[in-house]
Amino acid sequence: MKNLIGTWHLVSFEVRRIDGSIDSPMGPHPRGLLIYTADGHMAAQLSHADRDPFSSGDIWSATPEAFQAAYTSYVAYYGRYEVDEEGGVVRHLVEGSLFPNWCGGAQARQVALDGDHLVLSSPFIRHSHPQGLSVLRWRRA
Repeated sequence: MKNLIGTWHLVSFEVRRIDGSIDSPMGPHPRGLLIYTADGHMAAQLSHADRDPFSSGDIWSATPEAFQAAYTSYVAYYGRYEVDEEGGVVRHLVEGSLFPNWCGGAQARQVALDGDHLVLSSPFIRHSHPQGLSVLRWRRA
């Protein structure tokens, strides 16, 4: 999957629930960037398109509500990656993450690659909110 290498823009982010409903955790027009380097590094950033700025203008000073809104409207992590060609899976080996529980672990994603379009999907996750199968569609930058 050498074709993964490069920069990708997020097109859509859906969570498909077991009851058939679909949730868009980052809203109808999410923003995001995914980077895979030739030497095995990766970085992912995803956000809701309509994020409110902090009223103080200070990155370290905000109300608890503003911090919560900022945290729940953004996903960011980086590390290395490995590809299982046979299984059609890429594993993100997380070194740093906004969500500290991912650090030191692996995030496995099923890969569907068609030219300049990439779909990454996660296994069904029961203990997350929202629960379901995450499907992220990307377009080559």
